[in-house]
Amino acid sequence: MRHGSSPHLALLSLALVLLLPGCAHREGPPATVAGTPADPAYDELFDDHIEPEVEDPFEDFNRRVFGMNRNVDRFLIDPVSRAYSFAFPDAARRAIRRVFVNLNSPAVFVNDLLQLSPKRAGVTGARFVINTTMGLAGLLDTAQRMGIEGHQTDFGITLAKYGVDSGPYLVLPLVGPTTARDAFGDLVDILLLPQTWFLGPTTWVFAAYQGSDGFTLLDLHRDALKALEESAVDFYVAMRFAYLSNRAAEIQTLNSPEPAPLAAPETTSGPAGPAPLELGNAP
Repeated sequence: MRHGSSPHLALLSLALVLLLPGCAHREGPPATVAGTPADPAYDELFDDHIEPEVEDPFEDFNRRVFGMNRNVDRFLIDPVSRAYSFAFPDAARRAIRRVFVNLNSPAVFVNDLLQLSPKRAGVTGARFVINTTMGLAGLLDTAQRMGIEGHQTDFGITLAKYGVDSGPYLVLPLVGPTTARDAFGDLVDILLLPQTWFLGPTTWVFAAYQGSDGFTLLDLHRDALKALEESAVDFYVAMRFAYLSNRAAEIQTLNSPEPAPLAAPETTSGPAGPAPLELGNAP
């Protein structure tokens, strides 16, 4: 699931993989020079994009739903997220994010196999076993400390790999930005999550907000989303562009001659901040 977002997201996590409008495309963080740290303002999550193709035949409906979702976010989701940030220290919030990333591993594993990437599937499986056991159910990213890097993918990307068109852009009630393909992909990814089978319908409450990552992704990217809203002339258009461009970049990376794994939402277990997200559904 995207972390968006996954995560799509056709889930609200997908709103958290948005890019600030007008940024130039870059392949990675700014290079360091003579040991000088990279630009601290650079955020891979918000600064990478390619020009997307826009297919929005339901724009009038999408705009109405978009406005409704903004009110829900403003008066319900954001206050709860801020309370969550106040109640838990940063280290605890990072640990909680790692738990949800670990729970998303079975969905990533299945999609790795469907994408005919057995090596990446092996890495995903190894990380899940190590972090679930030695990492205390994912609270610690022990696999990362052992040099086993994580990555992210989802069923929407799997469908794209096999040539399935994205279909029209959609904004779904309480769900957010998605496309027909990604909305279906998120439903499949949710069915692959362990919490779906252990928690039953309860898991849909979490999945509807940041791809089963609860309020952790909103907490992580609240400031960037606020900056996007304040700087955009038309917030709806900015969000649409951001979502579509991020997904296009993910799919282009996957289909490159030697595709690099998409970065996992959270792999850092030390004092440093979390790794940039590429999500989504919300895992």
